[in-house]
Amino acid sequence: MDIASINTIIGLTVVYLLIVVVSALVGFLHYMYRNYRLEQLAEPYNKDILVSVIIPVYNEIEVIETTIRKLLKQTHKNIEIIVIDDHSTDGTYELLISLMEEIPKLKVYRKKGVPRKPQSLNEALDYMTGDIALVIDADTILPENYIESHLPYISSPFVDVLLSGYIGLNRNQNILTHMQDNMFAWSQLVTHGGLIGRSFLIGNGFFFKKKAIRAIGGWDPYTLVDDFSLVTKLYLMHKRLWFKDYPQTIIQLPYTWSDFIKQQIRWFAGGIIESISSVIWGDKMALSLLIFFGIIIAVLPVLISTIFSHISWIFLVTYVPVILAIYGLSIASLNLERDMPLGKAIIEGLWTTIFLHYVYIVIPLALWDIIKNRGNVPWYKVKRLEVKDDE
Repeated sequence: MDIASINTIIGLTVVYLLIVVVSALVGFLHYMYRNYRLEQLAEPYNKDILVSVIIPVYNEIEVIETTIRKLLKQTHKNIEIIVIDDHSTDGTYELLISLMEEIPKLKVYRKKGVPRKPQSLNEALDYMTGDIALVIDADTILPENYIESHLPYISSPFVDVLLSGYIGLNRNQNILTHMQDNMFAWSQLVTHGGLIGRSFLIGNGFFFKKKAIRAIGGWDPYTLVDDFSLVTKLYLMHKRLWFKDYPQTIIQLPYTWSDFIKQQIRWFAGGIIESISSVIWGDKMALSLLIFFGIIIAVLPVLISTIFSHISWIFLVTYVPVILAIYGLSIASLNLERDMPLGKAIIEGLWTTIFLHYVYIVIPLALWDIIKNRGNVPWYKVKRLEVKDDE
């Protein structure tokens, strides 16, 4: 190897290390600045504010009772629990009716409109008596101070929707759940936390003001991705979204590869469909997402070709820098969102960055599903583990 080649390798190594360090620093600075701005908006805590907790359900008999009973342990006591049952067939509705007789705060309703979660949320708007609502899934466990900790921020006149962080209850069940949880930490910093330019809504564990959702016409009852669809409407109507990292909701992650892939196909298929619709409606950020999806598809042949041939300079100056930037952000997100020591975050961030390559499999499958089903991609419900109230 000649001196010129050695100098090239050294130069590339230095540039690559700088990319990792700078992207990690960007993540840290964004996190601190975002939280600093949010703290300026907080109102004094008011224990008298009524919060309507909305839970859409369909066949959730394994988890719903635990979720409801844990809600009753919230330090903020002025709540009502509104459950919209989407015609469950496993005894969920009957269980809820029996719980309603025991729990005065619980209100249970059968779905009237079209199936799926978005319409359940629309109908919940008619039943809630509070001005502020919290949406959670049937398997979501909330820390006891969750509502009290978030209420000062959603109460602000400058906040219409407040998102929160989340962590996997079964994150250490197997390698798949562990990698998903690491990936979601990355999402909290980069996409949900607004590093890309705006916050993307999380469809679970978010607060909203009723008047803001009424103003935009509620949820699209036919969307596959209720959170993506809603956030587009919120931004087009100039509503204000903020992200608060802690305390986090505790959720269940798909623990089989079949469930994970099918869930991701629905998410990406819905995201692509909603991005196209949003571009038509004039949402510029949605256009950037479509470009992102396009780049992923375009890069795939480059990756495949490098496996069977020498690594080209195109690969070194395009793909590698992007991956290293993602790696730097992974380090920052694991340290900030999972309180992981920096040394461990450096190692875990590497595996997380590798795991994120699953999108090269899922996006083509999502596109195929869109074509095959003519846009009507089926809703897929993942398996959940039963959780006891004392866990």
